[in-house]
Formats: sequence, structure tokens, C-alpha cells
Amino acid sequence: MQNYFLHPDLRNHPTGLACVDPLMKAVPALRSVGAEILWVNWGLTDHELTTIPPSLVRGFSKNGSGGFGSEIPGGWGRLLMRDQRNSALYGPLQTLYEEGKENGTDLWIHKNRMSGLWGPQTALDLYLQEKGITSLLFAGVNADQCVLGTLVDSYFRGYDCIVVRDATATTSPPGGLENVLYNAANSYGFVTDSSKIVAASSDKSLGLDSSRSTCQIS
Repeated sequence: MQNYFLHPDLRNHPTGLACVDPLMKAVPALRSVGAEILWVNWGLTDHELTTIPPSLVRGFSKNGSGGFGSEIPGGWGRLLMRDQRNSALYGPLQTLYEEGKENGTDLWIHKNRMSGLWGPQTALDLYLQEKGITSLLFAGVNADQCVLGTLVDSYFRGYDCIVVRDATATTSPPGGLENVLYNAANSYGFVTDSSKIVAASSDKSLGLDSSRSTCQIS
């Protein structure tokens, strides 16, 4: 949900922008029952630029130029490098994260591959193990790329996986999102939506225990 993928000056992604409002409702609801919010985002270092495989480099290059670390015109900074304007969360989501960071409910985790769990000791993997978190809710863009990468790796590691339908989108042709949602519901875990999260968080009779749950937003 970073500027590079959502901001209208950098990308035409109306379905991605439509995920913002559901997240603005679901994130506070999840916080209210003790769930942690993990913003898992691209945030590369110069050293990491030397370790990224060619297949990934090509995917972020346009006509053989640009790519990770290149300067984006208009004051957006270097492409998906840490602490750059294009790497910040889009609009109100950045404010939402900063509020959560101040209150101790939200954490920013840098990643350097499509999946936040691609290796044995990624920052995300180590954090989840340290905290004893076992249930993961997924939201973000793009559904069949970054979200799916982390979702599948989480499933293979034995986590309980839930995709938030109305907070997940993609720029891929028709079928891309539907395939992810189908497999999330029938193979990798479960599918829900923001309205159900909000309703469940306000229903005290459910006795929700979110001490081992987190929402990952890519």
C-alpha cells in the first residue's frame, strides 16, 4: 500500500485505492482487540541492491532502464529504497500507521523480496516467532504478487492465514484476484472482509483473543 503502487501520480490503480477505506475501518477494529498491525513494505538498502536476483530486477525495470534504486522524477526519491517518498504509505494510511506506531500497536517491517517470508531469517519471520504469533490476516496490493507470496510462504510455515477480501486488490487482468481469493478460501486458509472484522471486534460476547494474531499489510 505504498505510494509507488497507489499514488495517482505514479500508478493508475483504482481497485487498490478502493482498499484504503476498508483498511481505515478494519485496522482500528483490530487494534481494539489487541491484534498487532504489521506494515510489510519494500524498503531496500544499497547493499541489498547487489543481492537481488535478475528475475526480480527485470520485473521492476521498464524497457531495460530504471528499476530498484533509480531516481523517480518529481521528488519521489529512489525507487522502493528506505525512507523515500515513493516508499511511504499512501495518503491516510501513512497517518494511520504513525498513529499506531506512537501507541505501540503498529510496526513497519522492511522486505527485499516479493514475499516477506522468503528466507529462514527475514525480519518478519523472526518477529512472528519472537512474539509467538500464529494467526495472520492479509491485505494489500498486489494480491497475486506480494500478498500471495507472503500468504503462501506463511501457509507453508504452518500459520493460520486469512485474506481480507475488500482490502486486497491487483492490477493484473481479470482472474488474478479471483484466483488468490479462491485458493485462500479453499486451500491456504480463510477469506473475510472488513465489515466482519469490525462487527466481530465490537461483539464482546465473542470473547476474541488476539494475543497471537496480526494483520499484515503489503
